[in-house]
Amino acid sequence: MFTADWLTALKRKWPFADRGQGLVEYALILVLVAIVVILVVGLLGDEIKGVFCNVVAELGDNPPDIAACQPAPPEAPPEEEEEEEERSEVICMGVSNGQTVSGSIVFEAVINDVQGLGTNYVDIFVDGLRDPFNPAGGRREWVYHYCLRGPDSGCTGFDTHALSNGSHTIRAVAYWGDGTTAECSVTFNVDN
Repeated sequence: MFTADWLTALKRKWPFADRGQGLVEYALILVLVAIVVILVVGLLGDEIKGVFCNVVAELGDNPPDIAACQPAPPEAPPEEEEEEEERSEVICMGVSNGQTVSGSIVFEAVINDVQGLGTNYVDIFVDGLRDPFNPAGGRREWVYHYCLRGPDSGCTGFDTHALSNGSHTIRAVAYWGDGTTAECSVTFNVDN
């Protein structure tokens, strides 16, 4: 181990051995002072900037023509985006608006129940009628597929010969489990 005699012998051989320790202590003190200055400026930066700008203004440059002393532009309030609530909907499929048809057509009311409301039933109207006994009338569908004609397993054709030539409308109204409704409609032309 190192003893005092050994250190004394080292100092005699090398007289500058103590001077390095002073430089290391000096460097550590400089680092500590730098850290304290950075913390103070970080915490009190805006206040220091205000004092600086006031001093410059008092010296005669009123208002100070220094970018840091210019007032910040007012912050615009954040734009509130109205988020549209995604709603359950009914989509008319099979016949397009304005389409001219003849013979047999297929119409289905496709349910997009994004809210999970559950579909009680769908009423399908042809020209405002929901009469299952009238060949030109609509119907009430309780089970998916919600079709103008056909079994629950799929849609079959609706004979447009039961309609007069000209413009007609099919409207589907879905009745959701919470008592609300959604609907779609399509207007088409019959030319038989």
